[in-house]
Amino acid sequence: MTERLDSHFSLTKAGLPCGHWRLRSNGKFFHGEVRGNSVHVLKKPYWLGLELEGSAVMLGDVQIDLPVAPSKVIAVGLNYADHIKEMQRTPLGTP
Repeated sequence: MTERLDSHFSLTKAGLPCGHWRLRSNGKFFHGEVRGNSVHVLKKPYWLGLELEGSAVMLGDVQIDLPVAPSKVIAVGLNYADHIKEMQRTPLGTP
């Protein structure tokens, strides 16, 4: 259907997403390259080099996942100042 594409947002002739993605299939996460109706499994994330593992999964059997798996999420609450005042603490400044 289409050859390997380096663009992450190109479309195949059938309108399917082409490119390199972090995917999930049967509870397993992996990076893959979409080629037509199949996803070719990469040995490592695409930004570390494009090296195919050798196996492929049907496109319909995978889910596109987050591009990276964060180790932690940091968020700032809108009520930060209220909590500092409530706990009688000294503000640390703007986050």
